[in-house]
Formats: sequence, C-alpha cells, structure tokens
Amino acid sequence: MKSFRSTAMLVVICLFGAVHAGDAPEIPGKETLLYRQKVKSELAKAVQAEAAGSQSVPGSKSIARAVLFSAAVPGTGQLYAGAYLKAGFFLLTEIAGWAVNIHYNNLGNDKDREFRQFADEKWSEYRYWSYINYRNSQLANPKIPVYPYREVKSPFNKTWFLIDENVFGPDVVDQLRQIENDFPHFTHILPRTKTQQYYEMIGKYPEQFGNAWEDADFNEFYSGFEKRVTPYNQTYTDMRNASNHFFDIAGYGSMALLINHVISAIDAGFSTRSYNRRLLQMTYRNQYYRGELVNMLGLAINL
Repeated sequence: MKSFRSTAMLVVICLFGAVHAGDAPEIPGKETLLYRQKVKSELAKAVQAEAAGSQSVPGSKSIARAVLFSAAVPGTGQLYAGAYLKAGFFLLTEIAGWAVNIHYNNLGNDKDREFRQFADEKWSEYRYWSYINYRNSQLANPKIPVYPYREVKSPFNKTWFLIDENVFGPDVVDQLRQIENDFPHFTHILPRTKTQQYYEMIGKYPEQFGNAWEDADFNEFYSGFEKRVTPYNQTYTDMRNASNHFFDIAGYGSMALLINHVISAIDAGFSTRSYNRRLLQMTYRNQYYRGELVNMLGLAINL
C-alpha cells in the first residue's frame, strides 16, 4: 500500500502541535515524556476527527450517502462502507421481516375469509330479527305490534320462533330496528351491510346476537362473560381470534422492518466514518525544528 504525506497539512500540524522544549514544564525527564505523550494523543484525536469528516481525503466516502443507502435498503450503506458482515446481517434481517409480514398476512387473510364464510352459513339475520320479534312478544306491553311467528324445531332440536316468511321483509326489519336496543344487554345496532364491524359483533356479543346461530335456542340466554355460548359461536370466535393473531404477528414483522431501517441507517454512518478513519495513519517523532526540539505530528493517507 502506497502512502504520501500532505505537506500543507504537515506544516499546519507542526505549527499547531509543536511543543517548544521551553514551553514544557521544567520537570524531570520521565514526566516530560508523559506530558509530550498527552499532547500527542490530544492532537492526534483532533486531527483524525477533522480529517475523517473531510471529503478532500482521497478515497474517502460520503457518510450522508451511506445513511441514505441503508435508510432505503438496509445493508447497502454497509456495503458502500466495506462492512460486509454487517451488510449481510441487515439484508438478511430485511428479508426475514418481509417474509414474516407477507406469510402471516396471507394466513390472516385466509382465516378471515374462512370465518366470514362460516358466519354466512351458520348465523342468520332472519333468525336474529325473529328473535327480536319474539322478545317483543314476551313483554307485557309490546313496544311495537308483534309480527306473526311460528314455532320451529332446528336441526339441533332447538326451539326457534320465526316470523312468518310471507310477512318478513325489509319493512319489517326497519320496524324491528326501532326496538333493537330496548332489551337488557342489547347495546349494539346490527350494520345494514356485512362490514368488519358486522362480523365482529355477531361473535363478540352473544347476549344480543347469540340466539341467531344455527345451534342456538330462542329460550336460552347466552353470555360471553359467563362463557355460555353455542358451539358454533365459540368456533367462530376462535377463528376470528386466530385471524387477529396472524395479523398481529405480521405487524411485528412490519415493526422489525422499520427498526431495521433506522438502525441500519445509523450504523452505516458510523461504518463509513470508521472506513474514512482507516485511510489515515498518524506519525509522531521528536526532531529539531529551527534549532529547537519539537514534537512533530504527521498525517499519512493510505491509498
């Protein structure tokens, strides 16, 4: 490896760092050497810090550019600075983060479609509004006129009281919506469309929506607090929880990606500064300058 000495830098350093023998304390020889060594160390740190940040040093690299590289793609700033092991670590972390995010998002979406299909098959708005009508019929003073209904045995030998199909329709639903929250523990309004909130409520609040599951009985009172729900309701809840769990893990992957970008960008700056400092080599010796013994501090740049 070749090296050259910058004459201009050397002159500046000599003028700044020269320690006249007469300027040093008149103390024994050993302490004089320690004093000079301290001066050398302090000057070396100052010169290295200044030179390492200078773009005028041949072969030096831009810290700002390295930071931007790694902020965009973790590890690329380290590659730019020649820190190949760290570059590999940040790149592999980036790949792992994306793999976790994509994989668990796909699992979450699959489970989401699965529980929606299950709900569409096992939970019925017709049974729900029939249950509202039945509860209204049990009041001493019904809040609205009771629609005609018939008793039906479900496939699970449960009892339903379903509104006459010849009567049931949008107008009936609109009337029943007026009393939807007039019963104990009925605190929600069923959305008119099958939104995310729709699918959340029918499983989360069995006190209100539990009687509309296919394996429910209109004469039973279900409770989420007491864990008294139908098997279908429980299966549906477990499926939704699994979907949310997958999405949570995907979120952890996203968080890891963000952290990886930030840490990689910061490290790229330090790695580039270290690279620039390795280009520099400090030299030190005592020699006579204009007839006086001085400490000579030199800077060699390795190319």
